[in-house]
Amino acid sequence: MWHAAYSAHPAGQRAPTYADLHQELTEAREQQAATSEILRVISSSPTDVQPVFDVIVQRAVHLCGARFGRVYRYRPHTAHVAAISLSRSSIRVAPTTT
Repeated sequence: MWHAAYSAHPAGQRAPTYADLHQELTEAREQQAATSEILRVISSSPTDVQPVFDVIVQRAVHLCGARFGRVYRYRPHTAHVAAISLSRSSIRVAPTTT
């Protein structure tokens, strides 16, 4: 995000370009949208945590540009996969053979 560090440029460092600032703004908007969606899901399903886990992992995969993500739910002595998400780019369709 843009902050006071951009206002004074130490010797040898360049000022942020329009593209830099635009990229930071885009990322901030995506993060805000993800947070908003997660909060909406939490408020719409206060007793069911599964939709919350699902949206958390989906948004995290998207924001991080990851191929996949998992959310684990830990209980005493065990860990359970609570949600899994794959990015669209990681899904490959095997060619059919005839």
